[in-house]
Amino acid sequence: MGYFLGVDGGATKTKTVLGNEKGEILGIAEGPPSNFQLIGLEGALEAIKMAVGGVLAESSLSLGQVERTVFGLAGADLPAHFR
Repeated sequence: MGYFLGVDGGATKTKTVLGNEKGEILGIAEGPPSNFQLIGLEGALEAIKMAVGGVLAESSLSLGQVERTVFGLAGADLPAHFR
């Protein structure tokens, strides 16, 4: 079965949702803010790791089982930000 992870990283929180190919939601978790322009790159990465770890624990899955991930990250606006 395919598993899919969505990450919405913003200035107030980082929300993650994990679902399967049937459209079933297997877990939802939140972490601290992850806008790198406000808290720095290291802080943003830690916030994303925390939120992703939370949703994986809730769903009893590992990151290796996730087939696709979509990130919506506040503050990542320009090509230089993505590099």
